[in-house]
Amino acid sequence: MRIRKTAALAVPVAALSMLAPAQADASTSAPATSARTCYYNVVHIRVHGHLNVRSGPGLRYRVVARLPYNARHVPGDCRTHRADHRTWVHLTHPMGWADGHYLRAVR
Repeated sequence: MRIRKTAALAVPVAALSMLAPAQADASTSAPATSARTCYYNVVHIRVHGHLNVRSGPGLRYRVVARLPYNARHVPGDCRTHRADHRTWVHLTHPMGWADGHYLRAVR
């Protein structure tokens, strides 16, 4: 009888030992998402004008959205890129790049 009890207990322990590494791998392989968010106000645009948001950081990229002259608290991910003698700011809503001269960071 002792052999049967030991064997019966050994199977569940062995099964758990095989699951533990897989669970550890799944938890460690997930990337940490602690992306910063910056907010911007549109500035230096004439009344009733708009700021173009482009698909990439530069004038050669197509316009994907437009922000009104009075847009406030526009979210971005705090990334910038220098191109065409300008600093471009990456926005998240709408998604794209805008000329940083026309954006002022707010807290």
